[in-house]
Amino acid sequence: MPDALRNVGSEEILDAIRANLPINYEHVRIQGNLDISELDLPTDHAELTCPKVYGLLETKKIVTSSIKIKDSVIEGVVNFDNVIFQETFMPDWAPMRMKMGSK
Repeated sequence: MPDALRNVGSEEILDAIRANLPINYEHVRIQGNLDISELDLPTDHAELTCPKVYGLLETKKIVTSSIKIKDSVIEGVVNFDNVIFQETFMPDWAPMRMKMGSK
């Protein structure tokens, strides 16, 4: 991973998801929380056998943006729980480092 990463605010990515725009980042530092649960997105119903045990909900938010993030650092909380990705979702998690924490 390169030493100098370009800074990208998490709001830039969340705004792209809201607008159904493709997201394609490589070698960036994402600053802030990526929390899909905070977005007003279309929803769909999913039948689950044990939603409360795993924190899953029957109502899922639908993300129509293609998301590709590679060789990057996320400095914030990542919450993609209860989401249906209709397009490509390719986070390169192996070299990606996330600082996890609470809001």
